[in-house]
Amino acid sequence: MESQQKSKIKLFFISDNWFPDIGGLENSILLLAKNISIYYDIEILTSSDKQGHAFDSGVKVITFQIEKSGYYQALFNYIKKEKRIRKDIIVHFFGTSYFWPKEQVNLIHKIKLQSIPVILKIPTLGHGKKYLSKHFNTSLQLIDTYIALTPAIKQELVSIGVNTNQIAIIPNGVDTKKYSMQRNCNIRELDSVKIGFAGRFTEQKNLIFLIEALNLVDSKNRPKLIFKGKFDNKYNDGVDIRKYQNDYIRILQADLDIINFYNEIDVYISPSMAEGMPNSVLEAMACSLPIFLSNIPGHIELVPNKSQLFSIKENGQLVDILRNLRILKDTGRLKTLGHESRLRVENLYSIELIRKCYVELYEKLI
Repeated sequence: MESQQKSKIKLFFISDNWFPDIGGLENSILLLAKNISIYYDIEILTSSDKQGHAFDSGVKVITFQIEKSGYYQALFNYIKKEKRIRKDIIVHFFGTSYFWPKEQVNLIHKIKLQSIPVILKIPTLGHGKKYLSKHFNTSLQLIDTYIALTPAIKQELVSIGVNTNQIAIIPNGVDTKKYSMQRNCNIRELDSVKIGFAGRFTEQKNLIFLIEALNLVDSKNRPKLIFKGKFDNKYNDGVDIRKYQNDYIRILQADLDIINFYNEIDVYISPSMAEGMPNSVLEAMACSLPIFLSNIPGHIELVPNKSQLFSIKENGQLVDILRNLRILKDTGRLKTLGHESRLRVENLYSIELIRKCYVELYEKLI
């Protein structure tokens, strides 16, 4: 239904503590909601009282007061009331609940009793075994469709008992019109290489591994490293990297001016230990940046060339990559890799392509 005529279907996107920031699940929800709203009435339902910049995109956000058992009863009452008005409703959960997993399962039971289709997106590899197998248990079949970002996530879901016909592989998308090469030569240094990482500073992101590898590169060939993000200890896994700042390492605060950051750096690097499909990498690729990523699911699908992957079991491969970046820049190879990044997101991960996948899914469920 790729036309401007709106469907009769009403969509509810549900995500705990939703607040768009730098990278992360929240931003992918907002991007999808903004693009899907062309065809559907849509509301984001959340427990957060921080509504961020969602209203700038015209997406309606409804917040609910958090009680001892979460906010799911109030949320259900809201959906049930809407069901009396609208026949065709779809509830789309973005991730399993960290804080109220049992209550989330109970909510899904109640929603299904209202004959409402339910979609559950699994944002990161490992969440299936960690949350679904423990809390959903015999309720796995309640979900009409699981969204897996990668084949590895689909395989994990199958391993815990989800039927393959319940799973759709739909990757994250990126706005290739918003994110594009707008290089400003005034902030890019011609005689050095700048590498960058954007996101939350947590153990999962493995940033110390990158810092240690950088320190092993001789000063003549050592690139400059810029982090843009924030210390995030929401799940008790935050990493404070401020003490590592020096002449080669700089830290920028998280804000919504991320495009200027991509325009300043020459290379994007992520040493993460686990990912679903990182928005920041897709954004960097759309900005025609070459990428070098850890060899994990969620990364391996993105790189144009497998030589742009490195092991995180030991740092030798990453040290070699960092040491050779100056040569790659001087010979024009980085520019070529950047063009390949842009071409790959245009062909596989543009938000228009991803939107089409979701529209087909929603229409099939009603």
